[in-house]
Amino acid sequence: MQGRGAGEGGGAGGVERERPMAAVLEKAIERYRRQKFRDEANASYAALKANLQEWKEETAERKLWDLTNADGTVKQSPRSPG
Repeated sequence: MQGRGAGEGGGAGGVERERPMAAVLEKAIERYRRQKFRDEANASYAALKANLQEWKEETAERKLWDLTNADGTVKQSPRSPG
């Protein structure tokens, strides 16, 4: 019985064994970096939402952004009749 090499016996049917180790490591590191970024962003968002004053400021700023057009002008609110 032969020993298993890196990338054999798992994942996508052992496809990784056909790629150079550097490419496999690069992909794994990039996957880890992206996951770490998402985890940190989610933690920051949760902390912001937990702080009532900061969350109110955030939602107020979002409302202001929603009123602007891509060219930076403020959208006109529909005028009420009368």
